[in-house]
Amino acid sequence: MQQQPRDRGEGGAAGSAAGARSRRSPAMAAWETECAGWLALGAAPEARGWYETGRADNIVWARPAEGALRGLPVMLMVERAERGAEERLRRAVVEFGRPGAPLYVNLPPEGNLEEWREAARRLGFRPDMVQVLMTCPLTEPRAVKEPARYNVVEAESDADWLAALEVMEEVYRDPHGLTAFYNPRGVVRLFLARVNGEPAAAAALWPFQGVAGVYSVATRPRFRGLGLAYAVVERILRRAAQEGFALASLRTTGDLVTLYMRHGFGVSGQIHRYRLG
Repeated sequence: MQQQPRDRGEGGAAGSAAGARSRRSPAMAAWETECAGWLALGAAPEARGWYETGRADNIVWARPAEGALRGLPVMLMVERAERGAEERLRRAVVEFGRPGAPLYVNLPPEGNLEEWREAARRLGFRPDMVQVLMTCPLTEPRAVKEPARYNVVEAESDADWLAALEVMEEVYRDPHGLTAFYNPRGVVRLFLARVNGEPAAAAALWPFQGVAGVYSVATRPRFRGLGLAYAVVERILRRAAQEGFALASLRTTGDLVTLYMRHGFGVSGQIHRYRLG
């Protein structure tokens, strides 16, 4: 199912929402996409038995469902780094933490970050990871930069959808069923590359808040080095540009930044993650 960017109309509430988004920095637009995406995942049928999600006091939370697989973490995403960090974070830990489950808090790329970092430290969190937030403008039609050497398609059929999930599950070593939670059908969109008919690479498009988020880029080990990840990401970006998305975003580690720069992505900020327990 193809989904268009939300609230693209003019006038009324939709026009106001579009105007507010136009004033966001690329970094905050990308972060809002991620927060909205987590809420959408939690509302999908695939979340049953895995996660429940919600929003409370400027924090998007995702916690393992009762009876879910042990070891799944609780995730807290601070939508905006406003004042009152310690009180808000303490309440979130008490309300959404699970005994024995690791708990992570993710801070946005902009805002009153020092207060939130200090609040996390006082509450016993420790630095866990820093990821690079990258964005790519999609204001012009994207030219094909390399000859099409692979069969890359949007996974619309049942066979292609399941094949894309299998590629991601193998690469990320997710427990069976968790990959489907991260990629609920009808909520996110998957793209698949085949080599000689065999599923080889895949990636997800999160179409939330008017931004084309690129997630779960995965290539099976025996197919690496062939340019498949590049081909899949380019297909996603071309499709997003054709459908009117003005911005694409992704999160990655520092060692992969130069690879995504080949697509036109630039560094927009950082996402700091802290762990409790």
